[in-house]
Amino acid sequence: AVDKVGQKGKKIDKVLLVGGTSRLFHMPEMVKSVFGIEPSKDVDPDFVVGKGAAIWAEKCFGEKTKTISIGAEKYLASEIEMEIVAAHAICIAAMKDCSGNDRQEYNCQIVPANESLPCEFSEHFAPVNPAQRSVDIKLVQGEPDELSSNSTLLRKITVPIKPSDNHADRINVKGKYTEQGLLEL
Repeated sequence: AVDKVGQKGKKIDKVLLVGGTSRLFHMPEMVKSVFGIEPSKDVDPDFVVGKGAAIWAEKCFGEKTKTISIGAEKYLASEIEMEIVAAHAICIAAMKDCSGNDRQEYNCQIVPANESLPCEFSEHFAPVNPAQRSVDIKLVQGEPDELSSNSTLLRKITVPIKPSDNHADRINVKGKYTEQGLLEL
């Protein structure tokens, strides 16, 4: 988060601790070591998600000219902005080089973490064996380029393909990641 915000020429000036585990004694010191600032103590970690949902509901369904109090600040509902993003990177498990000795599958990212939703994606792959008649497409949640075996398997889909004489990129994985968090392949 710090790196991505820095790339946009901005800085993080406030960090909220959210959820019960943020009450662990080492969390404030960890936040300070990562962000260089003390975490805010003006929001109850147990209620912050509920309050955020109430603010968003007012923005979506309330009067646009209504004033909303958030802490000591006051905003018009029409001034509040929210971006829906992918919480984690979505990847396809694939071998890097079918002709080499490394037969392990690695994560090939199709949707980066923090990508604005909805988004569309398309990626081409080649089968390990040109004569294959089907392939298993493994959709995983994990970091790009890490071993897929270290990632969370979301879905495995077996799809038919036509045999060929070469290793051309004959497998096109395309789809959409919706604002509701649904993945359409």
